[in-house]
Amino acid sequence: MPSALDDVRAEYTAYFDAFQALDPEAVVEFCHLPCAAISSQGVMVCASSDEVRGFFGWMMTALRARGFVRSVPESTSARQLSEDVAILSTRVLRFKADGSELERFGATYTFRRTGDGWKIAVLTIHDADTVLSLA
Repeated sequence: MPSALDDVRAEYTAYFDAFQALDPEAVVEFCHLPCAAISSQGVMVCASSDEVRGFFGWMMTALRARGFVRSVPESTSARQLSEDVAILSTRVLRFKADGSELERFGATYTFRRTGDGWKIAVLTIHDADTVLSLA
């Protein structure tokens, strides 16, 4: 029987794979409502599916313009904080069509278990070298 952390990792992997299509609609189902994204650029709170689509649409348009074609996660770790809350932290490498690295960064996700499974409630983007070790 899969553990809660197995379920969180599986949900993250499905979200990560969906993101690769650069289709905002594909990632909406993975987000808790409301949800938030935190980065050095500020905080974005999305209270509706339309706001999630708009946020990811803006992000994906910018990535496409910069030549993004794929991402690779590495150094991923997760920890359950309570029965219905877990975090997952990872380093992400993004690449262009020619295989060159576009960027690397750290991302830490706070997941909340709902009646529909684990959903991303908070996405925090940070430096690649500050990925949390969640053993």
